[in-house]
Amino acid sequence: MSFPNTNSPKASDSALPTSASHSLFQDRNRLFLILWGVCHVGHMLRKGEAHEPLVWLVSLAAILLIEKPNCLLRLGALGILQLAYLWTKLPNANNHMIILGYVNLSLLTLIAIQLWQNGWKNSGRLVPPVTYIKATFLIGYLAAAVSKLNSDFFDPDKSCSVSMMYNALAPFGVQNGSLPHSVEAAQPYFITSMEFLIPLLLLMTRTRWIGIIVIISFHIGISFSPRSTALDFCLVLFTIVYLFLPLSATEQLYSLAKRFRNWLPFNLSDHKTTIFVLFSFIITMALWSKKGTVLGNPNWLMLAPMVFAMGLTLILLSIFHRKAFLARTEEIIKTKTYRIAQIACVVLIVIQLVNISSPYLGGRSQSVFTMYSNLQTEGMTTNHFFLPRLAIETKQDDLVKVFQSSNSQVQRYSRDGRLMTWHELTRHLSADPTASIHYERNGEAFDHAHAFENPKLVTRYPIAHRFIGHRSYDPRGCCQW
Repeated sequence: MSFPNTNSPKASDSALPTSASHSLFQDRNRLFLILWGVCHVGHMLRKGEAHEPLVWLVSLAAILLIEKPNCLLRLGALGILQLAYLWTKLPNANNHMIILGYVNLSLLTLIAIQLWQNGWKNSGRLVPPVTYIKATFLIGYLAAAVSKLNSDFFDPDKSCSVSMMYNALAPFGVQNGSLPHSVEAAQPYFITSMEFLIPLLLLMTRTRWIGIIVIISFHIGISFSPRSTALDFCLVLFTIVYLFLPLSATEQLYSLAKRFRNWLPFNLSDHKTTIFVLFSFIITMALWSKKGTVLGNPNWLMLAPMVFAMGLTLILLSIFHRKAFLARTEEIIKTKTYRIAQIACVVLIVIQLVNISSPYLGGRSQSVFTMYSNLQTEGMTTNHFFLPRLAIETKQDDLVKVFQSSNSQVQRYSRDGRLMTWHELTRHLSADPTASIHYERNGEAFDHAHAFENPKLVTRYPIAHRFIGHRSYDPRGCCQW
């Protein structure tokens, strides 16, 4: 793994590419951090709720980072607040929220290393760990693809890919089951083929520009519908895809930006505060009112143009600079700070690999890139084609059948005919101890007017309940989040 990790006055020359100018390299880092702030704002616009204080704090930190991307304090604040927000959503978080968390954790680690090595006054700018960020994204993307290699995903009657296709086409009058069976049967193969092809294209230098075109076209294609819930994921994905572009693309972007500023009848720098306040006001009103909501998709009218504009820009840049992908632009002289940062990022990669292996080891099966995969590893069974479930009984295998409950979340399992783990049942009921519950565990039925009648049902395990989440188990097979 090779990446620059510091930009302090003393060590910057040894951590910068020798085949590209110092300023151009800094421009790339600066633009990435601006986009990093933008994708956080997009995530809050799509998923954030106005009554959550952390939504406003993350949005404010992201806006402040966009205004001054080289500020370590602002970048660190955004990372801490995003991780705090992620903590409140665990154990059931979106794939891109997990990616945001991994990258922010690496940025905070590098900020800490840089401050420890150089002190606050001499810390300079942070150089994002580009290789680590790209590796984190590719590992997560491949993990999601691998999890889909199971019998239920390739069954058109159960596949999440077919369900999502009909959901996307519903606004255009396409009803569930109205398409030819051959189209339904082909959809899982198309999705998995693309998700395996894209990382391979991005990994190889000669095909990287094609990979950028394919990944952007693919994700815009599956996000075009107003019913799509993946626009914020697209912003995160496109921000990381930007790092796969050659430095010459950044040079052209800054050249175009300069022409645009010269074309304007006023000086943007003179109105920086006004623009910042106006942008902040627009984001605030969008979070508060959600006027851009379409078919239940919050702020779709604001996010869709951002996604399409950003995607089109990246596609055009990859085409115009396709020959530049072959040039090697980064050579790193390994300083002491570099080696410390490298070890830290390797540790984070190992943590990610262990995390995505968790379903097959009998651990957590949520927030591990299994969204919409149809993967089932609960109950000492697996529907995966080639990855076995570890033959050791764990909390994944302690299944409960719920007959009736006054807790709406628990009752949903009964209504849908799915089984839940004992761990998940106690997670829900420890937060609602007065709820009624009628269930069966290990062949024995239990009925409580209040869950607290059985102390084990309402015992709270703060760490385990926060970090470990299990998917429900449906012996018939079904699509689930």
